[in-house]
Amino acid sequence: MRTLIPLTLLLAACGGKGDDANRDTADDSTTSDTNDDPTDTDTDTDSDTDTDTTPTTGLDGPCGSPYIPDAIEVMTVGTKLYAHVDGCVVVQSIDTYNTGRVQVIQLDDGGQTVTDPVPATPSFTQTATISDDGSVLQFLDQEAWHVGRYDGDVWQTAANLTGFLSWISPDGTWAVFRDGSQMKGISVDGATPPGFGSELIYADTVAFGAEMTADGEWIVINTTDSLVAGDINYEDDVYAINKAGDIVWLSQAEGGGTTDGRSTNPVISHDGRFVAFDSTATDLIATDANGRVQDVFLVDRDVDGNGVFDEQGQTSTSLISASTGGTQATNGGYQQASLTDDGRFVAFHGSGLGLDPAVTSFSEFNVYVHDTQTGTTQLVSTRTGVLAARDSAGEAHISPDGETIAFGGVPGAMNNGVFANIYLAANPLFN
Repeated sequence: MRTLIPLTLLLAACGGKGDDANRDTADDSTTSDTNDDPTDTDTDTDSDTDTDTTPTTGLDGPCGSPYIPDAIEVMTVGTKLYAHVDGCVVVQSIDTYNTGRVQVIQLDDGGQTVTDPVPATPSFTQTATISDDGSVLQFLDQEAWHVGRYDGDVWQTAANLTGFLSWISPDGTWAVFRDGSQMKGISVDGATPPGFGSELIYADTVAFGAEMTADGEWIVINTTDSLVAGDINYEDDVYAINKAGDIVWLSQAEGGGTTDGRSTNPVISHDGRFVAFDSTATDLIATDANGRVQDVFLVDRDVDGNGVFDEQGQTSTSLISASTGGTQATNGGYQQASLTDDGRFVAFHGSGLGLDPAVTSFSEFNVYVHDTQTGTTQLVSTRTGVLAARDSAGEAHISPDGETIAFGGVPGAMNNGVFANIYLAANPLFN
């Protein structure tokens, strides 16, 4: 076991990506077929033509080589987990009861190295995301939105942009943020500290999530706004929106139209083909047999694999939060999926029964991983070693390549869930 770094956190047991990130926006999509080659990173917009958007190499990032533990390990104590890429976790440390800062922690065989992009007295960190190579970081605190690049020694942080909630693209060249009632994107150049180019508007809506493809061409959001005709359930729905403003309603009932539940927390693969989200709807698929139990679903936007998204008859929705044999949860619920860059593996957490015989209490949250190629689902947060019988696990983040899974946990002996651990485990299905 590693040397523990004392950090402190207010983490609700098995909470999610934050109160704001748990909001979703609903969309009704009359989606004209959107012809997008997922391998084509060119865009038809001129929003980022005035900046250097060459992807960073990771050579200057603080993350180093991937670290794959032999068993579940405690990586930090008393932190909130924001993101996980190969060799790094991004966490919130708590300096006092109500003041915290974002930190990037390198994980390797030699121990842990902490880099802190906020050397000044911080205000409470609200969100944070990092590029896949670990070199570009964005975070939001109570005062401003910051984007920084690691220079090999310290984080060079710049730009206090107007906006609320923000995300960085996996390649580090694009940022998305909410500005009032609009979802906007802006290019990020290769300078240290980063500079910014022109911005564009994805959609006029109040959304609380904006995961994106590698270059930010597509974002996925959830909102209660009706972005397309036919969305009349006044619930959160999931949409994909590209830089050209095309809107695709992904959380439709089987056969089309409004569902009977709420869909939230969408994530998207790097090429935009796969989108995962959680939902209480019972009619996303015809075989949903567990009522209003919250489940995790995956949408394949290009079933025939021809590179054209959202063609009529070439999309599918499948249930992810089921056992390898197809057993659905009998109670509890599952949520907050995390996707690998190719969409093969889906990590998620939840408190239901039926996915693994080792889980005997629906009052405990657990982390699972599902392999979309084999249909296998396996428990990650096993009750051996560092996790006690009453511990709850959540906030799963799988690395882009799928080799490791980081997740948060709250000791079951603590009723108020004030303190938490961050764990790292090898993906048991990776091969």
